[in-house]
Amino acid sequence: MEQMKRGEIFVESNTLDRTHVLSPIDLPLTAGARTYLAAPLIAEDELFGALFLLSNGSRTFPSEHIDIVREVS
Repeated sequence: MEQMKRGEIFVESNTLDRTHVLSPIDLPLTAGARTYLAAPLIAEDELFGALFLLSNGSRTFPSEHIDIVREVS
């Protein structure tokens, strides 16, 4: 969550490799996603939400896609 508050995009490239405790950002796990990307939505220096992209495959978000998400969010 701190990463999101700093405006950084979070990418979980393979949920099967997880070693850390679940947090609110891990919501995609409940949808069965194997890979996900969470981009913070910030307005007036305040985190108000996140844009999530989900995938059933592992390691499916190339850097070009992450750059596009960064511009959109």
